[in-house]
Amino acid sequence: MTFWERLKVWISEGSLMLAALFAIVSALAFYKLPVWLGERFGEVSAEQLAFFLKNPIKGADPAVQASFIDSLIKEPLIIASIAVLPAIIVFIILHIFRLDRTNEEIARQIPAPNPLKGAALALLFLTASAEAVFPFMNKGKESVIFYNPKPSENVLADPRFLIAHAGGAINGAVYTNSRESIENSINSGFKIIELDLDKTSDGEIAALHDWDYFRGITKNEKNGKAMPQADFLAQKIYGKYSPLNVAAINDFFEKNADTVLVTDKIKDFNALLKNFKFTKRLIVEVFSYSDYDKALEAGIIYPALNLNSIGKAEIDRILKKKIKMVTISDVFLEQNREEILCLHRKGITVMLYAPTKVINNPEYLKSVLGKTVSLAYVDFCSPKNPECRR
Repeated sequence: MTFWERLKVWISEGSLMLAALFAIVSALAFYKLPVWLGERFGEVSAEQLAFFLKNPIKGADPAVQASFIDSLIKEPLIIASIAVLPAIIVFIILHIFRLDRTNEEIARQIPAPNPLKGAALALLFLTASAEAVFPFMNKGKESVIFYNPKPSENVLADPRFLIAHAGGAINGAVYTNSRESIENSINSGFKIIELDLDKTSDGEIAALHDWDYFRGITKNEKNGKAMPQADFLAQKIYGKYSPLNVAAINDFFEKNADTVLVTDKIKDFNALLKNFKFTKRLIVEVFSYSDYDKALEAGIIYPALNLNSIGKAEIDRILKKKIKMVTISDVFLEQNREEILCLHRKGITVMLYAPTKVINNPEYLKSVLGKTVSLAYVDFCSPKNPECRR
């Protein structure tokens, strides 16, 4: 056999690996393209996506070109190479030990091409590789599902934009974090409910704003001390509403499988993951970059960074760390409107909280929801009460 014939044999025998390598690179590149576009340019239309597929870096500045090459060429190529590396090593070793074969032996051992078998094996290999790679690629990015770029005609009637604050108001009472309040919120059309969480004196998670506030609304002496869980559950909020412990919260959110819980204050992320059974529907507010990292490392899928606690909206740092959810106050929004607008346009979920008089003003909410923020914590407003009547 001539050199070119022998080379043709090698290519034939190695075609499956080459196909797998190309398929993995292509899949990762196409998977990462909208992610890369969103991070660089914010919300991306179908026309923009089509343009970049035709002209990936045409007219781009050097920084964009470098980012494109790193994200959509280098990284997929490295991951794909690692995925097929064992097969490549085996392929090389086999040829090293079979170099003494005659041309006739090589020709006899070349199997007849079977495209269907090759395609099936390539698909199987690609699927196995993707299963291993995609969860890693997705880490910290899933929270984009809460990003609401465009408000509906009546944004206050759209449950995607509203969070029932501290369980939601009930009969004019706010901050109850009670069983009755979350049940009322469901009946009012909410899909996202916030509960303040703290721990009892015996280390159990309980729903309350803080212990002195809870003692005040249950007619107990304010001394700043936590109660044991048994005493906590024995209380009646405003004489008629029931406190929530972990068992009650789990029961509620398992019965309402399309409902999301937002919470804060507790830094024991492992305790949250251990106690709650619906961790894929759990947003946890954190108050520092380090806590954001710790939450992700612990397994919290949706951490939300409070920017008030940091004191400024550090756009570059937020984008570099791929932070997808932040919380801010109305005052912070006014002081950093341009930065928040930039984050919103970059596809980051911005959650807004404010004093009762502000956050229950329908005109104010309509002016910001879907325009500079994605979600707002509300008391009296609800999808079934868009006029925010008390």
